[in-house]
Amino acid sequence: MKPKVIGILLAGGKSRRMGENKLALFLGQLSIGSLSLKTALDSSLDHILVVTDEKDQLEWVDPLLFSPFYRSRWTQVKAKQTDLGQAYSLRAGLNKAETEEVYGAVVLLGDQPFLSLSLLEEVIIQSREAVGSANQYAAASFKDRIQPPIFLSRDLFPKLMKLQGDQGARAVLRHDPLIKGVVIENDKWENFYDIDTKEEYQWIKEVKNH
Repeated sequence: MKPKVIGILLAGGKSRRMGENKLALFLGQLSIGSLSLKTALDSSLDHILVVTDEKDQLEWVDPLLFSPFYRSRWTQVKAKQTDLGQAYSLRAGLNKAETEEVYGAVVLLGDQPFLSLSLLEEVIIQSREAVGSANQYAAASFKDRIQPPIFLSRDLFPKLMKLQGDQGARAVLRHDPLIKGVVIENDKWENFYDIDTKEEYQWIKEVKNH
């Protein structure tokens, strides 16, 4: 029986720099958040935890992703204090993951709409291969910088639960030399492009329309 690996999609940010909920902004036929979620749902992850602010009514999620085919594959996790930084969303997702029989979780960002399914699958494959090895994580990397998607084994959850503010998993992996893992270097910037400002949103719309 293959180890259970779930996804934790971080979708609880306040979009302060954007001035409105960036997950609800459209890129083509789907919103930014829906594009990110659909990639996760189309992957071989066993289930997806969508971590949101407590008041999020999921208006940014496309009706397609509420269809029976997709809806059984994801669960909303309402988190407190998401306005204080990414660490609070991550901790909420990990808390929920700990209640399930999972080997680990792949952390994804709700505002990474161009993440390719192939790169995500590379991380998932490495997460399965970590079973029985010394590796505790598998992470994508762009220009030698580890970025989501990042697989984190259950053994790392206690360390990750201590993160504060806007710290992410990278803070733990970077500062603990005893943690071993696999890094998957990828040279396609689109996979890692997150959208924070109106200028970035307008720019990427123009790029993708040409």
